[in-house]
Amino acid sequence: MAFSYSAAWRETTQLIGREGHLLAPVAGVFLFLPSALLGVMFPAPEPRDVNLFWPEMARYYAEIWPWLSLAALVGMIGTIAILRLVLVPGTSVGAALVSGAIVLPFYLLLTLATGLIIGAGLLLLIVPGLYLTARLAPAAAVLVGEDRRNPAEAIGRAFALTKGHGWAVLGYILIVGFTALLAFGVAGSVIGSALIIAAGRETGVVLGAIAGAAFDTGFGLLLLLVYVSVYRLLAPSPSLSTTFD
Repeated sequence: MAFSYSAAWRETTQLIGREGHLLAPVAGVFLFLPSALLGVMFPAPEPRDVNLFWPEMARYYAEIWPWLSLAALVGMIGTIAILRLVLVPGTSVGAALVSGAIVLPFYLLLTLATGLIIGAGLLLLIVPGLYLTARLAPAAAVLVGEDRRNPAEAIGRAFALTKGHGWAVLGYILIVGFTALLAFGVAGSVIGSALIIAAGRETGVVLGAIAGAAFDTGFGLLLLLVYVSVYRLLAPSPSLSTTFD
């Protein structure tokens, strides 16, 4: 079966329309709020000397890494809950959040493992890393939707599902990802500048950080649902896919 971009996008938009009322509050509390608090409490440095950029950023992340780690773990619980809501019909928000806490250690291991695999690929002239991103796209959905707690099993299943579809999946992810990144990036830049002009630099920077967190959350949620749509198309079943009904 060929991987259809139109079917994948239709699946993505159907997920948003069907589950959006459940996903929005979870994403708001577990993805947006930690990001917004970090942006407000620990604004990133803006060194005027380009030679100081990397030293300043290294110092910045060294200082706030405990808070970044906490925000990442909270975000993972929210991500697992979102995956549970879209992959397991009839799941309540409360049950999804409980699942998020229970599955968190396994999801963390999966995230570290896939990050190492993709990172190794990126070191090999970028393209292999992008290809591996596509091959591993369904891994999180496998872990949560199929209750495969062993990260190695989830990775193996993801490779099996995307066998013969790697480049097509990569194309879909790049098209949606770059389009969304451009749209969110332009909107965030325009709104951030407008807030500084309207509210003054100090207040505008704070409001801009909050708006930036909202755009980052929207982009992250869309990309997550893109990965879910890839999984649902490549592993259709009566309970997991409506696209081929």
